[in-house]
Amino acid sequence: MRADRLFLERDGQPVAPTIAGLAREGAYFERAYGQSGWTMPALASILTGRYPPVMSLREGYALSWLSDDQNTLADILGLYGYHSAVFWGLTVPHGFPELAKGFDLVSSLEEPTQTKQPFREAPIVWLDQAPEEPWFALVHNMDLHHPDPPPPPTVADRWEPAEPNSPVASLDPRYTALKESHDEQTARRETIGAYDGALSFYDDELAAILAAAKGASRERDLVIVLTSNHGQDLWDHGFLGHGSRHYESVLRVPLVWVDPKGPQGGMPIAGPAQGIDLAPTLLARAGITPDHTMHGQSLLPWLGMAEGQIEPRPIFSFSNPRGLSVIRGSHKLAAFSEETADISSSPGLNTPPPRPSPHLYDLEADPAETTNLAASQPAITSELQALLRTWTRAQRTGDAEQATAPTDEAFRRTLQQRGYWEHVATQPDPSEQPSEQPNKQPSEQPSEQPSEQPNKQPSEQPPR
Repeated sequence: MRADRLFLERDGQPVAPTIAGLAREGAYFERAYGQSGWTMPALASILTGRYPPVMSLREGYALSWLSDDQNTLADILGLYGYHSAVFWGLTVPHGFPELAKGFDLVSSLEEPTQTKQPFREAPIVWLDQAPEEPWFALVHNMDLHHPDPPPPPTVADRWEPAEPNSPVASLDPRYTALKESHDEQTARRETIGAYDGALSFYDDELAAILAAAKGASRERDLVIVLTSNHGQDLWDHGFLGHGSRHYESVLRVPLVWVDPKGPQGGMPIAGPAQGIDLAPTLLARAGITPDHTMHGQSLLPWLGMAEGQIEPRPIFSFSNPRGLSVIRGSHKLAAFSEETADISSSPGLNTPPPRPSPHLYDLEADPAETTNLAASQPAITSELQALLRTWTRAQRTGDAEQATAPTDEAFRRTLQQRGYWEHVATQPDPSEQPSEQPNKQPSEQPSEQPSEQPNKQPSEQPPR
């Protein structure tokens, strides 16, 4: 979900009234960023409070984003008596067991159905029987760019009721088909309409899940956090998709916090917040000391729920060795190639991905990122390149075996079919080095050892 969809209206109607209602009930962050341009590393950062592992070109591409001994939010909450459940849809994560680490219940849709939409069913059944002990639930059924099973056509096309409509729900084949049968303008208009239609559909599903969650809270604190792993470029920069090109359309996400003891009435918070901040914030809200190796920090001071200050810090994001970025103040430096294949297409097996180049933007003066300042402001470019290199060195695992860990071949094919070739391709030719420096990684020693267990006792009545 793109950040700009939080309060979006079409034809005078809110596209996502339930989500907008949550933002107006509690607090929302005006600037929040995912830690990657695609799902797996971004979601892993949310669950661990840590940056994604950083690999070099020589090490290849990771399919393993969590180690067995790495604490997750569900792991830590479980130590303090929380019962946890995760609900996957038919999106990619449901076949990625690492991301379900620590949950007591793992529920995923097995088969799509044409007679009913099952997204709400499993969470509502579990919530109707919610345990007496405090609980934590993660619902990740919702995939706007590849809805599976697809929303009914009347729902998917609600914002584009006129002809032509495509029966295809997934954005990329929908766009391709409409472009071939009509024209570029029609294809883009209809595809963006389908994106917003899917959001409206999932917003309806969310309303039913929230009603069940409020009933299951049994008058105890219910904290609701709504966010996204990443955004989606809808031709803001000439392409449809997400991944390596770290534009704001891809990295900016909504972040809403609803809490009976927190801000009320739609309080805007300037931020910026990051995906790595969610785990330490939720733990702090439960009265639990966050794992000391987490890279994020608690956002409770900004929410007016804790003392202290949140110091300004750079925002680092990593998708793969050819797609990474840093934001410091108003400047963003991103290393990627404009020639990177869109999510709808994949290079051949022996075709090396394009080389990255630096992109420097002043987000305050140029929020739409229309002018690359890398050549005209070499001092800032070099400074941020050095900052990005220092960060990548610090994040390197140094464990090539883990970085290229084999995975189930069927799962690899699923990722490739859904447009993630550049993230799961076989190891690139070691001689094919990037021409620019911001993402060149020297060999480093392994990162610090797995975290110790948190030791602060939770509050007497932890939130659900």
